[in-house]
Amino acid sequence: MVNSGTHYSRISSARDLVEYFRELVQEALKNQEIEANDLTEFYIVHLLSQYTRTDQITPASGESLWKEPLAIRFFKALQEELGESIRQFKELGDFSLFISGFYPESLRGKSVDPNYYISLGCNAYHNAALLTRNRALYADLYNDLSRHFANYVDVLSEVSEKSHISSNLDAVRIYERWLKNRSQRDARLLQKLGIAPAQPGRESQYVQ
Repeated sequence: MVNSGTHYSRISSARDLVEYFRELVQEALKNQEIEANDLTEFYIVHLLSQYTRTDQITPASGESLWKEPLAIRFFKALQEELGESIRQFKELGDFSLFISGFYPESLRGKSVDPNYYISLGCNAYHNAALLTRNRALYADLYNDLSRHFANYVDVLSEVSEKSHISSNLDAVRIYERWLKNRSQRDARLLQKLGIAPAQPGRESQYVQ
């Protein structure tokens, strides 16, 4: 569950949770100058409200997505009948987007990093788009999520930060994440905190 905070403590229902995330997602999209259509925005908001309302994000919960490597689940999804294949690719895309954007801390100590989830999630949504090409609405949605996956990871990262640490950004965590993914958004956050991310081959510098 999302940690309690000034905003989250006022949420008393699933509907309130959706409204809470809608506001944060819209703000993050605006801050990062990302243009998302209404359907994609709606999808991301409900993905957040679904995953933060259940225990399926935690390894201890025993949910199926944590039981075996996602690459194996991806391969299995290729072997399924059409409807089941679409469902599994969608599930893989959703899970990868949420973990890499909102809950990357869950990957600490694991053999894979957020970039693995970004690559896998992008491909999962791409396959879902191919399989729904005769249903334009779904195909367009999954294509958008695939093509702009990294942007939406950054959106979820901002939402996560405001949900968890709205009054105190963890500069060390952000810097460690930047070292792995070289996200432009993380670089901007570090600059706001007085840290100039190092260029490749150079040591990091601190703004005086």
